[in-house]
Amino acid sequence: PISFSNFLMKEPSPWAGDPLGGITFNRHMLSKWGNEDRVSLAHVSTLITMMKDPKLGLPVRTKRYRFKNYRNCFTATEAIKWFIEHLQLSSTEQAIAIGESLQLRGLIYHILRTEPFSDEKSLIFSFTDEADINEQEQLYAGKIKNLIKIMRFAIEIKERKFRNRNYAKTFHGASAVAWVLGTLEITRDEALEFCQLLQDRGVFHHVQYNETFSDKPTAIYRFNQDEPKYKSISSEIRFAAFEQSNAVLHAHYPTYAKLKNNEN
Repeated sequence: PISFSNFLMKEPSPWAGDPLGGITFNRHMLSKWGNEDRVSLAHVSTLITMMKDPKLGLPVRTKRYRFKNYRNCFTATEAIKWFIEHLQLSSTEQAIAIGESLQLRGLIYHILRTEPFSDEKSLIFSFTDEADINEQEQLYAGKIKNLIKIMRFAIEIKERKFRNRNYAKTFHGASAVAWVLGTLEITRDEALEFCQLLQDRGVFHHVQYNETFSDKPTAIYRFNQDEPKYKSISSEIRFAAFEQSNAVLHAHYPTYAKLKNNEN
């Protein structure tokens, strides 16, 4: 796969960096880059280790979806229940904020890579293979959220037709690639992979939920936050979720850091 190391920016927190991290914007976009939603979960390695712990972790098993078996999976509702119990959260919304943050950073993924994390019972997720991701190079969640806001402002979103059916609030894949090329200092191939990463992490989806991103003229997409089923979480709830999780993870850090070192 194409490396994004040429614009990778690492941050001191384990919840930092990532192929979508150190993005270089042109001068016109810099003025639109905000600082909101900068609260980050600390100790990501601790959280992932806790979630994978054989005794106290999130139960994973083979699950069947659309006549196909997927190994080592968990449902979003199971994860939400685990977050509430082990991170001592006070609501489903706070737990969704944690799950969404993990997905945005590429640490967990929807099995078809077409759905955002939410409390729908049918949603099945799995952990990203450790060989494919470096937990020390994770995206700061606020960056993707600000990126989505800028992207939504910059590209044309309107009703479009695909295979004789109208879809509201859509955009062309080609428009997304063109925007990325005009905004980031990367090649077209990197722009395509960049858009694929955004789709994989639950930012948007093809109107017929195709798994591979395309910039063909007929390929149209919709931001997941424009779906009626999408549950928007306020910044206040996110802040409370991250703050509480930070406290719990900090308290458990010595135990699970030792456990992780023993695994290695």
